[in-house]
Amino acid sequence: MLSQLISFFRRKILRNNQDRWNYKYAKGDWEGLKNPVLNNRLEPAIHFLQTLKPNATILEIGCGEGVFQQMLDKQNYTYFEGTDISDWAIEKAQQYADEKTVFYAGDMEVYTPHKPKFDAIVITDSVYYSKKPLQLLKRYENYLNPDGLFIITMNNYKHSERVWSEISQGYHQLKEQAVTNQFGTWVCRVFAPK
Repeated sequence: MLSQLISFFRRKILRNNQDRWNYKYAKGDWEGLKNPVLNNRLEPAIHFLQTLKPNATILEIGCGEGVFQQMLDKQNYTYFEGTDISDWAIEKAQQYADEKTVFYAGDMEVYTPHKPKFDAIVITDSVYYSKKPLQLLKRYENYLNPDGLFIITMNNYKHSERVWSEISQGYHQLKEQAVTNQFGTWVCRVFAPK
């Protein structure tokens, strides 16, 4: 009972994001992301990785329980690092860790990757949780190889055009693909630094 009160206080009063996300994952709020019908939202990002950056070193920001990594053929990357604010989700993702696949808990606003450079940084369904998406990408640009790419997937929601517009101020858009399923439309765009 005391632990529940402490969790409630940290989530609602202190607005601790990690506690809020852990609570949502533990409660099952994100179980729907494992729905096979939703998997098509990730297919464009996988296609872009396979065609533009085969055998890449990949950082996925907002990886949750590792759904994207599980859809990605391990033969298509040499190193995969996933991070999510929820240590609960990362604990679940750990079952997929191996010699070239690692997962770490961390807030995307301050996370420091464990590898110095990546060929691709993938952000699926989470860039809009940043208060300053362009600033977030500028920070992670330091971890991109010189020809590295950002691959970003976002649901079409009321603020998505504002987020896309902000990102476009600092990056060249190279590719785009949209997919629709019974839950909505997702857009995947590939960006390179200007």
